[in-house]
Amino acid sequence: MLVGASILQSLAMICSKIYQRRVGASFNRSLAFIAGRDLLSALLMFAINGFTFRLTSTALILGAAATLTGLVSGVIGMRALKITPLALYTFFLMSGGMLVPYVYGLCFLGETLTVFRILGVLLILGALFVSGKEGFRNCGVKSLVLCALIFFFNGTVNTLSKLHQIHPDAVTAAEFSIICSLIRAAVCLPFLFTTRPDSDEPARFPAIGIALTVATAVISGICYLLQLMSAATLPATVCYPVMTGGAIVLTTLTAAVVFREKLDQKTILCLVLSFVGTCLFL
Repeated sequence: MLVGASILQSLAMICSKIYQRRVGASFNRSLAFIAGRDLLSALLMFAINGFTFRLTSTALILGAAATLTGLVSGVIGMRALKITPLALYTFFLMSGGMLVPYVYGLCFLGETLTVFRILGVLLILGALFVSGKEGFRNCGVKSLVLCALIFFFNGTVNTLSKLHQIHPDAVTAAEFSIICSLIRAAVCLPFLFTTRPDSDEPARFPAIGIALTVATAVISGICYLLQLMSAATLPATVCYPVMTGGAIVLTTLTAAVVFREKLDQKTILCLVLSFVGTCLFL
């Protein structure tokens, strides 16, 4: 399941990048993409769940907390990207998504710490650091503070998802995905209808945008479903490092094939570190 989730995550990121190039990356176009993706994903999960839906107070509270925390992380990320190199932003985003639930699992869930898992985390962190180390030389205190917040909030999202999946009052993975998707769409829609595309973007939403939104809804919906199912059965000290390392390897390779991005020595080193680090968890 984790391998499948990593593959789908890389495909979703590619679809998102194509959307930005072909449709636009303005606030309005981004909101249209997120809201459309989440509404369609919720419908897909409803069908996968046998057209039934059950809601518990635990699922609603944790789903709302995870979704709103993710949105806060996204808003901070938009501000951070204006003054922070992309590589450095990615380092804090992905390392937080891995380390916060990892540490939580060790401290509060009684998960086992092994030599291989420690080495695996260090290698994946090494890959992220190599890709983002140039950014440390070109950022100020404000940039680092924003990145630290992104580290914490993104990791908290994964931790809250993990907590739901192991809670006795949890709903199915598909139902939890529906809750998160609908809350996120409900937050985005009011802003979508009160903003406009940038002047260099087409006024009418293009057909390619609809196709990419539908494709991403299917890919990301199933990806999140597999992540939740993995979180229910695997320790956080295994689940999130594997997803992080797998995402680095597969996204880099997919981008090299689709966008002809060059694999320089630094990128190859990151791939090797991520691949070896991920394998130590398998």
